[in-house]
Amino acid sequence: MSNVLVFIEQRDGKIRKSSLEALTLGRTLAGKTGGALAAAVVGSGISGLAVELAAYGAAKRGATSRPMAVAEARTMDGLKAVAAASSAAV
Repeated sequence: MSNVLVFIEQRDGKIRKSSLEALTLGRTLAGKTGGALAAAVVGSGISGLAVELAAYGAAKRGATSRPMAVAEARTMDGLKAVAAASSAAV
């Protein structure tokens, strides 16, 4: 059994199409391995995204609500935010 974690990219509180496509692929992979699909998202204005992530099959969802630019994701603070969301999802 292998669980699948998908990092969700969002802009202005809306999930990007590429992330929805990744969730669909992740759901397929998790189904083939008998694992669970989890999703992690970072940003501000994301509290309403849990319902949409669940609709795409994310049994576990983790979020860190804080503003974060794409460039910041490469910094230590950005990595900590992503790690916190990922830990909450699994």
